[in-house]
Amino acid sequence: MSNRFPHELGLCVSRNDREYRQLVKQLDRLVDEVGEDESHPLASMMEVLGVLIENSNSNSWRNWRR
Repeated sequence: MSNRFPHELGLCVSRNDREYRQLVKQLDRLVDEVGEDESHPLASMMEVLGVLIENSNSNSWRNWRR
């Protein structure tokens, strides 16, 4: 297991377009790797990234910039 901090792994609430795009890119990679295999070791990571992206879409700077 890596001992890197969450922000080094890309696990953070996005604060700008670059961070948001990074989260989406990471999720896309996981979708390619995991597919629909809910027993895959990275399936829960895929869910976490999805929640972070959803949070960015609903509660963040993305809404007030429009």
